[in-house]
Amino acid sequence: MNHYSIEMAVRKFLFVLVILSFFLTAYVQPSLAEEDDEEEEFLETLENKTFLFFYENTDERGFTIESTAWPIGSIASSGFYLTSIPIAIERKWITHEEGYQRVLTTLNSYYDDPNDPDDFYVENEHGFFPHWFHQETGKWNEIDCFSSIDTAILMAGVLTVRQYFPDTEIETVATNLYEEVDWEWMLNGGDTLSMGWRPDTGFLSSRWEGYNEGMLAVLLALGSPDHSIPDESWDAWTHTYKPAKYTYNNQSYTFIESSSTSLFTYHLTLKDPKKQAHTLSFFVATSIF
Repeated sequence: MNHYSIEMAVRKFLFVLVILSFFLTAYVQPSLAEEDDEEEEFLETLENKTFLFFYENTDERGFTIESTAWPIGSIASSGFYLTSIPIAIERKWITHEEGYQRVLTTLNSYYDDPNDPDDFYVENEHGFFPHWFHQETGKWNEIDCFSSIDTAILMAGVLTVRQYFPDTEIETVATNLYEEVDWEWMLNGGDTLSMGWRPDTGFLSSRWEGYNEGMLAVLLALGSPDHSIPDESWDAWTHTYKPAKYTYNNQSYTFIESSSTSLFTYHLTLKDPKKQAHTLSFFVATSIF
């Protein structure tokens, strides 16, 4: 076969490949598009139904229950509820006005207005709210404490709506709620935050140690304008991280283990201030837990 024949054969082969590629693309693309549409529809449904849980299980005072099986006020649920409102507004599930009124109702139910002696509010201690409370009275439910982490989750929602509704009454009330939390008090003379306080027994002996959701409380405490904790508290907390070993495909990894070995840890904040110092990785931990 001469050079010309070889060149023509190659051209014919490439032409056939182009034609096949065209038909293959035409065949595959609709199915990929259908898969994308199905995924988008699934995510839209999941997000909407998640929002509806908070929307439908929040009472007239703006309190969201812990679960349908246990209808009791939960400050963490309120934090997630507040965060869901801007999302719902942006997704056009509710109007801006309805979202605004719902947020303001919840914030006012937590805020003790000093100018209104008859004001209803959830009781607090040094700005920390009870993990669970009686919705009818706003009083502490004795089964748990005035919780540092649950107050942090509530404040995360408070700060979210403060940012979303600037120059409004929401911004004013949200700022008051956040600035009243006395994080220094929750240190209870130590370097790390206590997990909580009870009126009958005082501070809990448990402190936030190890890599866990406590990071949210530490970050909010460091950023507090009036009651911030020392910068050293961050190092004190991260020094309680526990390295662990993991082997995959005959390769050994050292990583920081979640103290609760729970996926819940990764639903909140994620920051790796000690990774370089300890030559560790969080991402192996993520794949395990």
